[in-house]
Amino acid sequence: MTMSFFFLYIDPGTGSMIVQMLIAAFLGIAYFFRSIVNFIKSLLGMKVTSPEDEGDT
Repeated sequence: MTMSFFFLYIDPGTGSMIVQMLIAAFLGIAYFFRSIVNFIKSLLGMKVTSPEDEGDT
């Protein structure tokens, strides 16, 4: 057996940590780009969407 066979196993704790990191990275990137879009909209004088406004009907 070579060493490459030993790196194929990922235990559930490590797998869940990897999934959690991927979800956190995706949400962090989405929030970052949303804040950039809102900043550009505010510079152009457009209406900026905020989480408080989305719940109002």
